[in-house]
Amino acid sequence: MDKLISAEKLYNKITEFEELAKKRVLDTPTTSHAYPRYVAQLNERTALKHMIMDEPAAFDKEKVIEELDKCKQIMLSPASKDCFGEECRENDCMACVFNKAIEVVEKGGIE
Repeated sequence: MDKLISAEKLYNKITEFEELAKKRVLDTPTTSHAYPRYVAQLNERTALKHMIMDEPAAFDKEKVIEELDKCKQIMLSPASKDCFGEECRENDCMACVFNKAIEVVEKGGIE
């Protein structure tokens, strides 16, 4: 399953759950049998937040835009025999541009 999601939104949602867990810990007497479980839940939520922020990006929007801008510059430059540094594989330059754009988006700006 590959679905792009907002790490920031997920982080914020888990922060809400973390705050609820923190409140539960603070409201529970340390002598309660439930207290250790609440502390463990709080620690798990805190660790999950850190895991999300430490995960590398799956899609780099700025890099994709940069790569697509390079494609644009190649298409605006005087005609040449090669297409993006390779032998042209299409009869139509637009087909080459769209193929390159699809390739850039599929990579997601991540090398």
